[in-house]
Order: sequence, then C-alpha cells, then structure tokens
Amino acid sequence: MITVVCLSPSLDQTLSLPALRVGETNRVAQTRTVVGGKGVNVAMCLHAMGAQTALITCRHAQGGERLSEAMEAAGIRCTAVPVTGELRTNLKVMDLSTQTITEINASAAPLEPRHVEALEDAIRAAVRAGDWLVLTGSMPPGCPGDFYARMIRIAHAQGCRVALDAEGEPFRLGVAEKPDFIKPNRHELELFAGHSLRTEQDVLQAAQAIVDGGVETVIVSMDTAGSVLVTQAQRLCADAVKVPVVTTVGAGDALVSGFLKGADAGLPAAQAFGLGVASATRRVAGDVQAVEDYMARVHIRAI
Repeated sequence: MITVVCLSPSLDQTLSLPALRVGETNRVAQTRTVVGGKGVNVAMCLHAMGAQTALITCRHAQGGERLSEAMEAAGIRCTAVPVTGELRTNLKVMDLSTQTITEINASAAPLEPRHVEALEDAIRAAVRAGDWLVLTGSMPPGCPGDFYARMIRIAHAQGCRVALDAEGEPFRLGVAEKPDFIKPNRHELELFAGHSLRTEQDVLQAAQAIVDGGVETVIVSMDTAGSVLVTQAQRLCADAVKVPVVTTVGAGDALVSGFLKGADAGLPAAQAFGLGVASATRRVAGDVQAVEDYMARVHIRAI
C-alpha cells in the first residue's frame, strides 16, 4: 500500500489562451477544472498505474465535498479530515503560442491544532511495515514546520518507507530524518544547498551529499535538462523525452508516482527511475497514451 498525504488540496483551473498578453484583455480558448494539490496528483497517478493507493487529506467546510466526490469516483480510498475554511483554487494560464504555463497558486486555509492532531492520528493509523508513506506539497498556515519530520519518525518506527517531496523548512527538517526517497527539483535543491547549482555536476554533488547523509535515493528533476538519480551505488541521468507540451503541471508528481510504483513492485532503482520518467513524459504530453508507450523512448545513462 502507498499512502499519500496531501495537506493542501485544491481545485486547479487551467485557462488556455491563444497568446497571453499582459495588461490586455485575453480571450480564453478552453477551460478545465480538476481537483489537485501535489498529494492528490500523486495518488491519482499511482492509482491509474494500478498501485494500491490511499489518500489522507483535508476536507474543507466550503468546497471540500468536490474533492471527496472526485476520490470516490476514481475509486481511491480517502481519509478526509474535516477542517474549516474554503478549498483553495489555483489558476494555471496556458499560453498556446509559446507552450508555457503561468501558475497562480492560492494559500490553503489555516489549520487549527485539533486539525493537525487529527491528521497525525490518521497517518499513525495508516502506516504499516513494508508500505510507503508519501509526504508531498506545501503545508497550510498553522501546520508546524516539523510536521513532515515527525511523520517520518512515526513511519520509520513502524518499518514503513517514506518519500518526501517538499521545499523550504519542511524539506530541510524532513531530510534530517533520512527519508528513503526524496524528489526535489533543481530550485528546491538550490534552496537546500544554499547556493546555485548551474551544472549537472553541481546537482550531482548536492544530491550525493544528501545520500551520504543517509537518504537512500535522490531524484532531481531539471525541466528540459532531464533528471538525475543518485544512490550510494549509482548515478544515472535521464534525458528529457521530446513530446508536444500539453501541460507541465503535475509532471514532477508523475515522476514521483512512477518511481514509487516501480520501487513498491521491487524493481531495481534504474528501472523504477525509467518508469518515473515515462510517467512524467506521459503527463507532459497530456495523458493520451499509456505509460508503457513512452518507456522505449526513455534513455538512461550512467554518469
């Protein structure tokens, strides 16, 4: 079982424009609204690939029913802790002329101490030896910065493996607890390292330092420069697969999902990495083909 935690779910509205003209009136060619948040994206991607998946999240007083209904319709087991406030709405503006996306993300409604306690109780009840716990995404106001770090300790005490995909203080404190797998992007890794990472070698050195500190597997996504995987045994690079760009939203979440699906199935790290890259490529291309259709186009090389 792979249990995903999403503290900041959302409604994600994508507005597709022929060309974004800043400061002018723009006409929308297409609108699409789906439930989102990094944890929700990971859970849905894992479920679509056939992994046993569960989601722990917040059910907001206003709009929370839309998330619960979407998870029920998808067939994903969902533990939704009731919280106050409104489910946030994020805007994604797609410029079709340049194939670029501008994201405008709202802050989540604040959590009260009782909500944080209820979420922790739900996570305690879910973790099992040999399973995976996925901690991903931003934390709402009111959630302690060490929440992910504490959940890692709780999971490891039960023999449960942990994946972490966050940034800032939650990421820094979480890494100190030695999760089994982390997936920062280049910017997040730069924030952690405290300096810019201009070259692939810079990224590798920063990732290796984390592995040397006790994290088993580090994957760093680098947009069009591809991604790298670092463990104590190997360093691998996957080039970005060239496909028509439909969206880049959720590509990192799809990479996490594909790798975890492979790791949970017992695949070697290199094969799980390839599955993650194929899953991310499928997301960028608009989810129009099966993940397996992209596997043959994934090129992984040792570095």
